[in-house]
Amino acid sequence: MPDTIPKFAIAELLTDPMSQAPLIDYHLMVSPPGRQLTNIPYRTTFYAVGLCRAGTVVLKANRDHYQVAPGTLILLGPEVLRHWQQQSADYHTEAMFFTETFFSAPYTDPTRLRQLPFFHAQATRVMPLSSTETAQVGQ
Repeated sequence: MPDTIPKFAIAELLTDPMSQAPLIDYHLMVSPPGRQLTNIPYRTTFYAVGLCRAGTVVLKANRDHYQVAPGTLILLGPEVLRHWQQQSADYHTEAMFFTETFFSAPYTDPTRLRQLPFFHAQATRVMPLSSTETAQVGQ
């Protein structure tokens, strides 16, 4: 049975519309409040680390459901099935998207990322941070 779930590469998200050339292997993004996340399940070929700054959303990652709220860290590796649901109007996040290639310079083995516990297949995808930890992010 063919897989009908869309799968996106970082190059598809980070392409200069004028040249159609990929820009980089990473991207920092601050989503403004009110920016609607897609409501269809999808996968990516890259990693994502995000911090919820305001609002709420339910993330279904593979078969697990997570309540995302301010001060929540979101950690998603490639191949994780993502489905965003019940997004509040004021949901706001800061995120970094990156490929294994982005880490190939500091590490001889770029697949080392997949060995980190928070990117394992059965990892917890959402972690609440303390108010002190949340305040330190972005300083």
